[in-house]
This record gives sequence, structure tokens and C-alpha cells, in this order.
Amino acid sequence: MSQHHLFSPSAAHRWLACPPSLALSRKYPNVSGPDAILGTQIHAFCAEVLLGGTPQVADPEARANVNAYADYVRALGGVVEVEVYMVHPDLPELGGTADAIVWVDDVMHVIDYKNGSGVRVDCEGNPQLALYGVLALKRAVVPINKVVLHIYQPRMSNISTFEITPAELDEFELLVRGAMLSAGPFLDGLVPRLSDYVPGEGCRWCPHAGNCEGLAEHSITVAQQVFDKPVALPTRTLAEILTHADMIDAWVAAVRKEALERALAGQAIEGFKLAQKRGMRAWTSEADAVQLADMLGVEIHGERPVLSPPQVEKRLGPDQLAQFKPLVTVKSSGLTLVPLSDKRAAVDPKDAPAVAGASVFSMIGD
Repeated sequence: MSQHHLFSPSAAHRWLACPPSLALSRKYPNVSGPDAILGTQIHAFCAEVLLGGTPQVADPEARANVNAYADYVRALGGVVEVEVYMVHPDLPELGGTADAIVWVDDVMHVIDYKNGSGVRVDCEGNPQLALYGVLALKRAVVPINKVVLHIYQPRMSNISTFEITPAELDEFELLVRGAMLSAGPFLDGLVPRLSDYVPGEGCRWCPHAGNCEGLAEHSITVAQQVFDKPVALPTRTLAEILTHADMIDAWVAAVRKEALERALAGQAIEGFKLAQKRGMRAWTSEADAVQLADMLGVEIHGERPVLSPPQVEKRLGPDQLAQFKPLVTVKSSGLTLVPLSDKRAAVDPKDAPAVAGASVFSMIGD
């Protein structure tokens, strides 16, 4: 049975780049949000199908994606290993589980299924996949001359591959060893200096991002250039700002999340209040909506089994939607932090369900 390793491939984009990040991230609870929980379920379905099972996947899109992934892996030929738990023989704190490894003569394929639909993931320069490649090579029982890394991301119509040689993976392993050595003093309690931080792409997923003085300093420095009118900025400056934009976004999002969590815990955030997110219209009963649509002679089916009220309004117009008014309700998906000037009623954090508050985050102004 697999276990969590201190240096895991899934977090390599952080600890490979920024030495203090691993130590600082450990003090935050590992809370899985809805997307992570769904991803875990889909990965389990993928493994079951590859092993010859027939899992009960209710969602048609998910079922199609899982079956297509299994077909993709099988089409590579050779010997297929599923959910492969690996530990580096010399570095016991370095280990993880690859979704699938396929051995075809002197070629090794490493496949990673990504269920996300917000950020496209590519193979080239992907440290997580490269680390799986390093670990998998340690298990090879025949000489391997070529390694092919695969990302299968169906919800973004993304199938990415990248060929790499065992020698290149050996070079990457040297970088990994160096990063682990650099992280060691901070894991032992060394307090980072400002110059120790290395802000970068990994900040987007770093639990410490909202409290990171390195990211804050970097973001403020870069943002100071943005306060000039964009039309007055040199093209080179625009390019520099765009290069760092994701890091600034990550820091601001982390700050907003931290502020929301503190407000839910009862701390006053000066100038802001808790409020319900703006509601989304939904059917009180899809079956009743379909029955009424049939009576009115209108079509409310689409890519989803039944169009939502906003989709019906867009297709048929507000006058037609008005006939469905008794079947439309407005639901809020949770709480958000808004300026005191917002017209929504303030919510006392003592009245907010803790689970709903902890699992939902919305940017200011939603």
C-alpha cells in the first residue's frame, strides 16, 4: 500500500524550485476540496477499468473519459502496470504513485491522467512526470533506450507526449538530489531569509503562498510597475509583467482565501463583511421543468440533459422563461468576503456552517 513521501512528485514543481517551500507547507492541513476528491474517484475508476473491472460511473462524460483513457493506455501495447507505487532505492523520502507504466521492448511509457479542466498540463518540462520516469527506471529489468512521458487530460482535449532519454533523466535526478539537499536545512528548522525564496509557477499551488514574504515582496515589486497606465508602458515592460502575472494572481488569491478563512473564524476584516455569494438560478425540479416545456411546446434539452434557467433564457428569451418562474429558485454556493458597501446582508460567522465555509472560496466582488 502506498504512503505519502516527504518529497513527492506531485509537489515537485514547488520543492524543486523553492528550497523553503516544503518546510513551510507542512504546517498547513492537507484538506482536499471537491475537485481533488472527484479527481481521486476518477483515478480509481481508471485503474479499475485497466485492471479489467467495470466500475459504476454515473456521469456519462466521466465514464467516456475513463474508457477512452484505458483504450489509450492499452493501445501502447506491451506490459501495462497500473497505480505503480515507487520509492527511490537510495532516497527513501522520495516516492510516489504513477497512474500507469507501459513496457514495450526497450521503450518505457509513463502515463499520468489529469482530470482538471482549468489549467492545461504539458509533458515537456513537467517535473512530476520526469520524477516518475526517474523512479520507474530504477525498476527496469531490461535496458531502456527511450522513455515517453504522457499526459492524458480529456476535459481539456489534451493528450501531450514528450520523449526523453535515460541519460537526460539521470541528469534530472542530479538536480533532484541537489534540491533535496537545499531543502534539508529548512526542514530542520532554519528560518528562511528573503533571498532564500524563489517565487515562480509553483506558487499557484503552494499552501504558504498567502503568508509568504518572498512572494509578497516579489509581487509588490512587480505590481508597482503596473500602476502606470498600460498604454504608457514599454513593450518590454509589458512582457516582464505578463511573465510574473501568474505569481501575482497566486499571491492575491491566497491572500483573499486567508482573509475569508479568518473572517469565518470570527476575526474582523476592516472594511469587509461576510455575505452569501450571488445566487445562481436552478430548477426546483428538472422533471417538472421538462413537463412544463412539453406542454408549452418548447425544447429545453441541450448538451446537459436539461438546460439551466440561464441557458433557457439565452435560447428562448426572458418572456419565455417567465412562464417557468414557479419552477425557478436561486441558490447560493456558499459565503464570500465583500466590501461593507455591498448591498448583500452581512452574515455572522457563528451562523455559517463551518463545513460550507471552509470548502468554498470566492474572489472579492463575486
